[in-house]
Amino acid sequence: MDTHYVDPVPFCGGTLISHRWVITSASCVTSYQGNHDNIKVVLGEYDLTVDEGWERTRCVNYIVLHPEYDYYTHHADVALIRLGFYIFYSQRIGTLKLPPWWHTKTNEAQEDSTSGDLYTIAGWGRVGESGEYSPVIRVAQVPLLSREDCMEVYPEFTNTMICAGNLTYGGLDSCQGDLGGALASDGYIRGVSSWSVGCGRPGYPGVYTDVTRVMDWICTITNLLASSSLDRLQPCQHLEGAREGAKEEPSNEVGLGK
Repeated sequence: MDTHYVDPVPFCGGTLISHRWVITSASCVTSYQGNHDNIKVVLGEYDLTVDEGWERTRCVNYIVLHPEYDYYTHHADVALIRLGFYIFYSQRIGTLKLPPWWHTKTNEAQEDSTSGDLYTIAGWGRVGESGEYSPVIRVAQVPLLSREDCMEVYPEFTNTMICAGNLTYGGLDSCQGDLGGALASDGYIRGVSSWSVGCGRPGYPGVYTDVTRVMDWICTITNLLASSSLDRLQPCQHLEGAREGAKEEPSNEVGLGK
């Protein structure tokens, strides 16, 4: 069956972190730095095949890549997008909060003590490595892995990365079209989907840029930390299990489309 998608169809994900800022992966937007007029940000989206009336589309004011981003190693694979126009929060559009400042200063041993905790991923990407792109946003939960486990699988693993997934069975994972989306828990963003070997393969977890490792840069660019508005940002609801997202849930996930 031919599925008609309402334009623009997302090629990557992203996360709204304030009224004017979206965080995504640098690998998603590198080619758009000099021609950001060719990219749109879609907010409040649920079903890509239906214009439901609550979606909002914003042009891009400018894109900032992390200065240490490396295309080949995916080190510091993160970017910030400033929306061309202010976005109002609604029943369908919300944000994820940045990690608490104290959390960004913990050492690696403390970070690894959270391995095994479940984090939420979401997007319109492929449903399986050889599957079709999902017309509706899908969500799943994946366990965070220790840095030691990640480095054992990926020797090229750098200090700006974390990984998540089931090492033994694979299964749930971010896939093509989900890159740039959030790894989140309890209303906070912890990671930005960056890369993986295939999708959901046993022994190959998904890799995410560790937001706690790039917080200084985020705050320098956005000035969000100094803003009391952080306390007023609406967190997304905690999502359980692998399933289609519900229309009633406020969405912080955005789609990047052409």
